[in-house]
Amino acid sequence: MMPAPPPGPESGPSAVKSSAVTGFALASVSASLDHTCGVDKSGRAFCWGANTFGKLGDGTLHDRTTPVPVLGGLRFQSVSAGAFLTCGVLQDGRIACWGRNTRGHAGNGTTTASIVPVAVSGGNAFTSVSVSATFPPPAANGDGGSHTCGITQSAQALCWGNNDAGQVGDGSTTERRTPAAVEGGHAFTAISTGAKHTCGLTKAGRALCWGAGALGNGSAATTSPVAVSGDYALSAIASGSDFSCGVVKGGDQVICWDQNPPTVRSGFTASAISAGAGHVCGASARGTWCSGRNDRGQLGNGTSFDTPGVVPVSLSQGLRGISNASDSSKLASPGLLASAFASWLLRTSLAISRRAGRPHHSLPIRATQRRPRRGYSAAT
Repeated sequence: MMPAPPPGPESGPSAVKSSAVTGFALASVSASLDHTCGVDKSGRAFCWGANTFGKLGDGTLHDRTTPVPVLGGLRFQSVSAGAFLTCGVLQDGRIACWGRNTRGHAGNGTTTASIVPVAVSGGNAFTSVSVSATFPPPAANGDGGSHTCGITQSAQALCWGNNDAGQVGDGSTTERRTPAAVEGGHAFTAISTGAKHTCGLTKAGRALCWGAGALGNGSAATTSPVAVSGDYALSAIASGSDFSCGVVKGGDQVICWDQNPPTVRSGFTASAISAGAGHVCGASARGTWCSGRNDRGQLGNGTSFDTPGVVPVSLSQGLRGISNASDSSKLASPGLLASAFASWLLRTSLAISRRAGRPHHSLPIRATQRRPRRGYSAAT
């Protein structure tokens, strides 16, 4: 069983009435262990769920059952909700992080937690960020969910935080508390962090991975990028605890790999994918599909039975994009549908590490927002 989160108030997101808000819509969303964050069309960031270590960024440690604004009046391009840390790319390209920072994965040169956003050191301008949201399998040593990576506007990959398995990719196993360049000089278009590994896509669509557990070429571990086996050009990538998956360009086939070379997931086509701890979901114009672990209903098909095959998600509307446990992705229908899918992912992505007695859902549910109470300095 994966490690349980620290004790705290039991008030994760659930369905609430939406009549208090008119026009609240999220342009992107990211769901993690037990909290969710999103960015609205104006760039304001909102978070809800468990607030362990201040990962909601509202200046408190109080859990929230409805979205509250992230403090600071900052405007974001996107956010990435990690296990106990949240980071976001600001509209000027900087990254700010809030929450737990025990391994320096907030990237500000310290190991001090923060309940409000703090800028990542280095002055780099980024286009995306991925905060690790999953834990390693029980047999693995050390802790996961504590490294962060981003892609700069010049397509360079930088990583920081826990590096005990080489997941930072700088050729060492030294913990990095500020951004370190991934070795090799590769130009990346996408990056995704797992528990002990990181994978990225080059401009040519080649998947490169580093760290331990899911290199896709038969190797156990490496401290610098290595190519995933097979002549695949990918358009999207997503990393789970100890596996990764990608969407093949053109045919929209999905391939997945762990330590071993990739295999094609038969019957699974997608234009966007998202990986949880032990399951993967994909969305396309033809529907939304999931495969893998389902002990808490993470496949979204109304059951709790694991399946190595592919099953359709029971959604009343189709989706073109998915937000996984660590990355944000544009959704076809921003707003309540986006929040509903995020809330379902929230309750399922890492469900096996939840505290006993917390309700779970095997079908997507709707999460909405009420008006922030007075005293919150939401950006205008």
